[in-house]
Amino acid sequence: MFAQCGKLHDVPLFNLSSVISTRGMFSKCSSLETIPKFDLSNVVYAIDMFSYCTKLTTTPQYNLSKVTNVDSMFYE
Repeated sequence: MFAQCGKLHDVPLFNLSSVISTRGMFSKCSSLETIPKFDLSNVVYAIDMFSYCTKLTTTPQYNLSKVTNVDSMFYE
């Protein structure tokens, strides 16, 4: 969705309540600094969601109770 958006600093809160996979959603967004508290309660696959987001230092506490795969979710 936003993968490789190198100039993206922050994102607005949008509805992800029915999303099952966030795979690579913000991968390689190297300028991303903040993210809102998305409703990730139905996400099953969060693979590479924030990989290579090198300026991201904190994240909200998400409900990831249904997630079965978080491979490289915060890699690098």
